[in-house]
Amino acid sequence: TLPIVCDLHCSISDYLAQVHKELTGLLDYEQTPLSKVQNWSGVASQSPLFNTILNYRHSTEEAPLFEALGMELLATQERSNYPFGLNVDNLGIGKGFSLNVQVVEKIDPNRIIEYVTNALEELIAHIDSDTLK
Repeated sequence: TLPIVCDLHCSISDYLAQVHKELTGLLDYEQTPLSKVQNWSGVASQSPLFNTILNYRHSTEEAPLFEALGMELLATQERSNYPFGLNVDNLGIGKGFSLNVQVVEKIDPNRIIEYVTNALEELIAHIDSDTLK
């Protein structure tokens, strides 16, 4: 996990370049415990370092691995320590993707669905124009 602060007041291409630059600069620290990162940040230890996590995964097809080992995958369940998490699973070319939202705190699910829907609609509407509002 590499925590970064994102500026959403720019074009999509500028935003992606900014995120790429930030993450590339942090790769040397990708195995660093977040407690150490929190100490470096100056954020008080009783305060969360961040409250939202985005996971983008290229594939979640676990069944072939288990089948190769002679096991059957019955079910999985993910857990998160973050108040809000959005997982985007890229299932492969032509297979689409899935979204999974995890909310640790008691937040109305309809409110989360509305936020995610609005964010996706805004992103899709502005991909061609390369600007975000």
